[in-house]
Amino acid sequence: MTGSPLLRLIFVLAGLLLLAIPAWRLATRTQPLQPDSIPASSPASPTADPIALTFTAAPGPEEIQVQISGSNVATVRSVHWPATVTLPITLPAEGIDLVISATWAQTTEAPVHALRIQATRNARSLADATFWGTDSVMDVVTLNAPPQP
Repeated sequence: MTGSPLLRLIFVLAGLLLLAIPAWRLATRTQPLQPDSIPASSPASPTADPIALTFTAAPGPEEIQVQISGSNVATVRSVHWPATVTLPITLPAEGIDLVISATWAQTTEAPVHALRIQATRNARSLADATFWGTDSVMDVVTLNAPPQP
């Protein structure tokens, strides 16, 4: 390598200075960046077909609650398992989270309980999850829209 070490140092420092200016601007910005190209509410073709939730439990819980964004959308009390509930909810393209909570009676002799949730829409599977617990179970099931054919 030929050339003056002082000249190389000047070029390296100039390059670092050019990189430091945009980084300094980003670090000292007081307002967050607002994207101009993304609309505020992008309708991503949500689908409003009903979603069937099938609960299979061993042994059966006293009660199952389904919540979306903190709101209770379904409560299942059944003596026959599997139990199915149909929810007429809109499923956006980015998906939706269901909070599933189940409680079992204190008198059951089984030390561990199982709860299986199967979510389908138009005979297409959206989610299939199994949760295990002792006296109660609380977990999240994410429903994603299946890809369009």
